[in-house]
Amino acid sequence: MQKLPIEIQECPIIESILEIRYSSDFPADAIFGMIYGGIRYEFQGINPESLPILQLPEQVRLQDPNLKYQAYYRLSKDNLNFSIGPRTIIFSNLEPYIGWDDWSLFFNRIIEKIHKTNVISRIERIGLRYINSFSMNLLNQINVDFRINDSSINDKPTNIRTEFHEDKLIKVLQISNILNPRNPKQKKRTIIDIDCLYDINKLSNEFFDNHKEYIEYAHTKEKELFFNLLTEELLATLKPKYKEDWKWVTIDFKK
Repeated sequence: MQKLPIEIQECPIIESILEIRYSSDFPADAIFGMIYGGIRYEFQGINPESLPILQLPEQVRLQDPNLKYQAYYRLSKDNLNFSIGPRTIIFSNLEPYIGWDDWSLFFNRIIEKIHKTNVISRIERIGLRYINSFSMNLLNQINVDFRINDSSINDKPTNIRTEFHEDKLIKVLQISNILNPRNPKQKKRTIIDIDCLYDINKLSNEFFDNHKEYIEYAHTKEKELFFNLLTEELLATLKPKYKEDWKWVTIDFKK
C-alpha cells in the first residue's frame, strides 16, 4: 500500500466538507430545535445564522427536490461551520485546514450528541469532500493526461469529472484548470476536488455504532486518490511529513 503523508506543510486545501443526509420521523420544523438542543454547548455564545433558503415559503422548500437537502441554519466557530437542515447536516472546515485529528474530533463529537437526540431515523448518504486549489496550471505536473485526437489539452481551460467505484464507496474526482478570479496576474489555477460518497441505506442501522470507521475509511481513500495524482516532484514542493507508525484503517464489507 502506498505510504501517505500525515501532513503537507504547503497545504492546498481550501475546504473540507462532511455531509450526512438522513430522514427523520419528526416534523421538519421541529428538527432544528431538537438538534440544536443536543449540541448547543459546542457553540456557547454563538447564535445560529438563518440561511437564505428560509426566505422561501415552507411549501416550496419541502416540495422542490432541488431544495430537499439544503441546510436552513448555520453555526460558525472560527473557520469551522456546522449547518442543519431537515434532511441534512453539513460540517465544513474552511481554509486554513486544521488537520484531520482536530477536524474529525470536531464533527465526531457533534455526531455522537446528535445520535442521542434520536432525531435521525435513517441515514441516506455520507459524503466526505476535499477541495484543493493550486495557484498554477498543474495539468502538466500530475499523473493524468488529457488528449483529444492525440492533441494535449493540458493548457486549455478544462473541467473533467469521473467516478471510481470501490466497495460501498464512490469516489468522485473533478479536475478543473481555470482562470484565477482572485489574482488576475495568474493566468490559471487548478482545482482538484475529491468527494467520497457512501450510499448506505442498507447499513443505516449500524452507522452510529461505526461512524468513525466509515468516515476514516473515506478519508484514507480520498488521500490515496489525491496523492496518486501527484508526481514525486510536485509532492516534494508541498513539503510532506511522514510517520513511520502510521496506521491504516480498513473495513471488510464482505463480512
